[in-house]
Amino acid sequence: MFIILRLILCVVFFISSLNYSRAEENKIVNTKETQLNTTNNDSSQDFSKDKQGKKINLQEILEFTFNNNDTLQAEREKTKAVEALKFKTIGANALPNVGVDLNYGYTDFKQDFSTLKIENDGKLVDNKIYLQQPLFKSGRTITQVKSVNSQIAMQHNKLDDTEQTILFNAIQATTNLLKSKKIYEITQQNEESLKNNYEYVLAKNNVGRAVASDVSLAMARYSSAKSDTIIANKNYMQAKINFSTITKINADEIEVDYEDIFNKTFNYEISMDKVLESSLQKNPSYQIAKNNYEMNKSNLNYARTNFLPEIYLNAQISDANTADIINQKNSSVSVNFKIPLFQSGTEYASQREAGHLLNESKFNLNDTKEALLKQTTNTFSDFMSSKSLVSSSKANLDATKISLDSITMQEKVGKSTIIDILDRRKEYYDAEIKFINFKNDVITYYYQLKFLMGELNLTYLFNKDN
Repeated sequence: MFIILRLILCVVFFISSLNYSRAEENKIVNTKETQLNTTNNDSSQDFSKDKQGKKINLQEILEFTFNNNDTLQAEREKTKAVEALKFKTIGANALPNVGVDLNYGYTDFKQDFSTLKIENDGKLVDNKIYLQQPLFKSGRTITQVKSVNSQIAMQHNKLDDTEQTILFNAIQATTNLLKSKKIYEITQQNEESLKNNYEYVLAKNNVGRAVASDVSLAMARYSSAKSDTIIANKNYMQAKINFSTITKINADEIEVDYEDIFNKTFNYEISMDKVLESSLQKNPSYQIAKNNYEMNKSNLNYARTNFLPEIYLNAQISDANTADIINQKNSSVSVNFKIPLFQSGTEYASQREAGHLLNESKFNLNDTKEALLKQTTNTFSDFMSSKSLVSSSKANLDATKISLDSITMQEKVGKSTIIDILDRRKEYYDAEIKFINFKNDVITYYYQLKFLMGELNLTYLFNKDN
């Protein structure tokens, strides 16, 4: 009766542990999904229909991409699968094995006691209920759970890295689209201006106030401007295709304030020390390397437990009926000690392998840290330099515009030539293009810096304090 009661309690404990583990697992997943802001899990939804013709801003672009990217959804499913390893490990090492063996058949029974012969054919019934409960496994369960915890943490780091990569690609596609559109508009304006200049020079030539060389130069500059417009239009079309491919949104449906993005990034202030501190705390690649080192450290400790003893509690109830003449009922409880002496040398090989993998992960961790600090430092320097270049190029653009306006006025009173105007016009056009590119560099370096700091997520991106 005691054994049966114990078996029932073990089964109840097993089921309760299963339910608790699943509840905890669901809690983790739900918390993660809340943090990720996954407001829409249907990847097949039509975003344009959902918006009903309304223009889409940057936050909506990133949220839609974040929720519907196939690579990201696959990584989330993989994360849930890795989280299930924890219960699998605990169940295999700490919870009891409970089972029932049912055997039913027929037997030909013969036995000779010299003077007494017994022969009987009949049914064979042999039923067993058994339990094996680990009592002591030399720390094997703890070390394996630690290893699995590191695996789970590492997978969450990989998920974070994937999320940030997807968001960075979407941001770059968006800003590149806006930049390409702006450059295309500038080239169109430049073409229109040079067309007017060419027509103006041609008209002056017709009345003898301009020479043929002026007409040729004006036509050459106008032709060059038309080529620039064709190239800019091609780049704009490619940017639209790239944007739609990455975000799955029609590029014509977006309405993003490029200047607002630039102003936010340009006005961002942070010290180098804070950047490096954040990188070492939150950068996904570095966290992957750290958790990989911790996992291999646990694996080495686990390999060492192969040399240590284990203790199990075994219990069994059996009911056997053989050939209708023998009926046996047995119950037993025993404690089993397993002391490893020699296991074909595999225990030594496993320990050596785990030790080498630990050393490898240690060196990889150091390399990852050095590379991260170097990349973060360079990106921070590039970010600060690009801000300075924007300021200087803006001053140059303003000065070039003043010079162009001045030369244009002087030409009307005969104090400058058409060549002077064309030269100033080219300087102003080049200054406009440089200014747009430098502004885009600021935006790109800002988001690269956020990536390296581990802060390229929806929470940080749209928090006014970040």
